[in-house]
Amino acid sequence: MNYLKVVFPFFFLIITSCQNEPIDNNAALDPTSVFQSGLVFKKVIDIPDNYFVDQMPGFTAHPKENVLYLSCRDKFISNTETIYKINVSNQKLTIKNSAVSDFATKRNHIFEDKLYVLGGEKFNRYGLDLTEETKGSRYGSFITPKIFSRFGTCISDSDVYIIGGFLGGETTSEPNYDRKIWKLNLIKNTFDFVDNMPKNRNGGSSEYIKGTIYTFFGYENVKSMNSSPAIKLLNDIQVYDLSSKSFLSIPYDRQVRVSFTAKYNHYIFVAGNTTADSYESPVNGSFMGYFDTKTNKMTEIKTIIEGNTYDFSFICEIEIMNDKVYALVRNSENSFSIQVANLK
Repeated sequence: MNYLKVVFPFFFLIITSCQNEPIDNNAALDPTSVFQSGLVFKKVIDIPDNYFVDQMPGFTAHPKENVLYLSCRDKFISNTETIYKINVSNQKLTIKNSAVSDFATKRNHIFEDKLYVLGGEKFNRYGLDLTEETKGSRYGSFITPKIFSRFGTCISDSDVYIIGGFLGGETTSEPNYDRKIWKLNLIKNTFDFVDNMPKNRNGGSSEYIKGTIYTFFGYENVKSMNSSPAIKLLNDIQVYDLSSKSFLSIPYDRQVRVSFTAKYNHYIFVAGNTTADSYESPVNGSFMGYFDTKTNKMTEIKTIIEGNTYDFSFICEIEIMNDKVYALVRNSENSFSIQVANLK
């Protein structure tokens, strides 16, 4: 059953900057001045409890409309994909529940005024007002489709690149299944193999800038595919040049099991959670930083989250829109919010 509901909160947050300001991806960003005192996040709107923690929910922005789209597999309704449309200007929250049987990972992209939600088994298309939907397109052939879990994606025009992702070998016997890069064309509905990565990678988010795919952290499965895998956390940024088909690994002194990314000019902001080398281990902290694609340097950022509590607060996704960083934040065990910090 599909239904749509709209929620208006009783209290409205006043944001002092111009809400309809167009995104400025060519603006010069001076990290020294912008981040010398860190990023201070303030709550925009509460989000109902759902399947967000450590599950790679989808998160994307429509800057012209000042709107964010958040997606996840529903925690409370079986076989359901839930999408939240968040209008930052008027604090309007629209919730769409769609009957979709799929895995927990969701990746969101907007192309030609449509919202594409990529799940592990199939991808679905929605109108930006969430009233129109086309469901159930699979990756590759219908008889032997590809499936993914905890994968990264990035988009260049109509091409969506899918990086890594693992399902424990339950539905595929391909060796090194989580070592591959694929390309989905949203116009032709074609699905093609691109390359094999130097190592297996799961839980790492990606961004595309000028012919290069940047993938951040994640983990490598180190056990047999037929058993619950132990994991090895990865402490590097993988840089893949599409034209030369060459890989570069840039080490960093932090390990982030599941990463989230958003790009701003030639910078890529990275957030995620840190934990021990076990799939079952709880999250024990958050990381946030930015990567300069001109210098290949990562810099960690000090963050202050509104309502932060030591036991529960951490970032579950990020997006950048109109010179602001938006974060999906876990405030307490079953409480979430969208929070915002200024970049200028």
